[in-house]
Amino acid sequence: MAKTKPSLASRWASETDVQSRLAKAKTNRAEQKKLLGSLSSKIEKKRGEVERSLADLSQVQRTQVVGQATSGFRGEVLRSSRDVRTAFVKQAGENTDWKKSVETHYRSPMQMLTRDTIGSERRSLILEQLKYAGPAELQSFAELAAAKMDLEMGAAVCSKLAELPARDRPVSGNEIAEALVGKKFLTIANALKEIEQLSDEVLLEEREFESGRADGRGRISLGLKKRADARVDDDQDDDTDDSQPEDRIAKGLKARRASEAQGDDA
Repeated sequence: MAKTKPSLASRWASETDVQSRLAKAKTNRAEQKKLLGSLSSKIEKKRGEVERSLADLSQVQRTQVVGQATSGFRGEVLRSSRDVRTAFVKQAGENTDWKKSVETHYRSPMQMLTRDTIGSERRSLILEQLKYAGPAELQSFAELAAAKMDLEMGAAVCSKLAELPARDRPVSGNEIAEALVGKKFLTIANALKEIEQLSDEVLLEEREFESGRADGRGRISLGLKKRADARVDDDQDDDTDDSQPEDRIAKGLKARRASEAQGDDA
């Protein structure tokens, strides 16, 4: 099993920090979109004015003159707006770098559950009391932790389960973590993905405005990335359903028993 290389240069961010950064990214994108829309309208307005002033010229002549006049005016608009447009791009880059530095702390529900209860005397006490617990007791305490949304008890049971061979575990530690903090994890993970998506949109829109041409390849790439993220979200939604936490653990136990029964039959 491949090990995840630790990222010791990462940055810590709380759930509140993540939501605050997302709000900042949304504002940056909205303001950029508003500005580029205004500038594009200004350029189109200039094009219309030039066309109306050349009604006495032939179509070929009008096309040539309008193109030259509009191109010159567009260059002026680009130069005058470059600083503010660059600020949007810079902020988008900072948001992406921030997201990549923070996401290492939100890899899985298990990681969150372990971290949220670290240093807890009660967790340590429960783990000590579970020292000689067997599979039946661990199953019972896993269900109790899920029913009460008791993070410390859940983390203690997960620690004890990790000491057992996989075949002897009555319930998966990941199932416990999913039941206790799965929805919170999904909210944060989706927020981090959206931060990156918003930054990608800012960079794409800036490239298109600067060049005056649609970036077909960039649009396709962004669309595929969003589709892939949406597919992952659907899978996570299936895992994190609206049933009660203890129900999700019960489903996991049922599936495990069915698998074991098939193995015995074989």
